[in-house]
Amino acid sequence: MNLLIDIGNTRVKWRSTEVDACTGEGVLENSELSEALIVEMVECHAITKMMISNVGKEAITSLFARVAEKLGLEFLRMKSQPVMAGVKFAYQDISRLGVDRCLAMAASFEHKGVMVIDAGSAITADYVTGDGDHQGGYILPGLQMLKVSLNSGTSRIAVDVSMGNIEPGCSTEECVGNGLTLMLQALMAGLIKQADAYGIKDYVVTGGDAEFLTTLCPEVAFSRRSNLVLDGLQKFITEKEGAEG
Repeated sequence: MNLLIDIGNTRVKWRSTEVDACTGEGVLENSELSEALIVEMVECHAITKMMISNVGKEAITSLFARVAEKLGLEFLRMKSQPVMAGVKFAYQDISRLGVDRCLAMAASFEHKGVMVIDAGSAITADYVTGDGDHQGGYILPGLQMLKVSLNSGTSRIAVDVSMGNIEPGCSTEECVGNGLTLMLQALMAGLIKQADAYGIKDYVVTGGDAEFLTTLCPEVAFSRRSNLVLDGLQKFITEKEGAEG
């Protein structure tokens, strides 16, 4: 049994798999992780192999690695590679492309063009054509980062922001919330326009603010996926085991 682990800045998402089937999954706060908890998880799901993607603290990877060594498990640390699951990445220095973005694109690519948007702490958007060529992407501040930067950078307009309306505001709160909504709506429209230029018509969206971003273009059919990094790990390990078999 495999244990797939997606380590983020605040949470760890995990999934247990056998062959290409999911047998269990969940989310843990980084602050609640301990060696005892990981050992319990491993024993509960009869894990023999761990595969980790980490964009968070290295200490958490080390914690899982210690458990794997203690229990004699195979341990794999996923790193960005020039080609993954048929996707050929555009970065000349592949080490500068986050493994989470690589795995999200690998999970979304099904031999047709796709735009992959991750609406997390930062918003990332990447374009992959039907032949698997990554055309590059964008990295922008996420919704919460925009709120915090506006409130912290402009001391006289610190407000609680409500999102969803694009009409001109008639209070400071409305001006901020509606302005951010209008800006993000324009962003989504611009990302889709760029996708059209590549002949891409499929749009996959993931991350904590995925639902809100997709409502900004109600006429567009988005595919929402909740655990793209884990999907990418599962796709990679399934292909690897298939090749070895």
